[in-house]
Amino acid sequence: MIPRPSDLLALLVLIGTALAPAHEPSTCPRASATLPAALTPGDHMRRMQADGRDRSYLIHIPPKHDPGRPAPVVLVFHGAGMNARAMIRFCGMNDKVDDAGFVAVYPNGTGIGDAFLTFNAWAKPPRPSADATDDVAFTANDLIWDFFRRHPMK
Repeated sequence: MIPRPSDLLALLVLIGTALAPAHEPSTCPRASATLPAALTPGDHMRRMQADGRDRSYLIHIPPKHDPGRPAPVVLVFHGAGMNARAMIRFCGMNDKVDDAGFVAVYPNGTGIGDAFLTFNAWAKPPRPSADATDDVAFTANDLIWDFFRRHPMK
């Protein structure tokens, strides 16, 4: 039986949550004592440093989101040769986000420029000079922590 994409996505979210560190990653700045302002509905690009690299992710907040109430957060990974903005157009997830009221986070992989990106999550690079980006660690240790530090969800 071939797993459905939604089953794989749910598995990735569970793995990422289970692997999230109990401490702050060394590459992220320390959180301030005051909570950041809640995000307004729409798309928000966030940039950060992770493992010495510039990384980014896009957050989509639905129109009826109430920052004072709990909301599920779903990670949506783009395919090879894409990026977060292309994934939004490709999969139509923002329509579902707006209908169902959850928050979507679209991580960007690494690659050529900002458009032709991939995730290195399944295997090591084929040769020592190839890109050794660890996107599983990026997701579990940096992205999830950065998202919830900047945008606490009840």
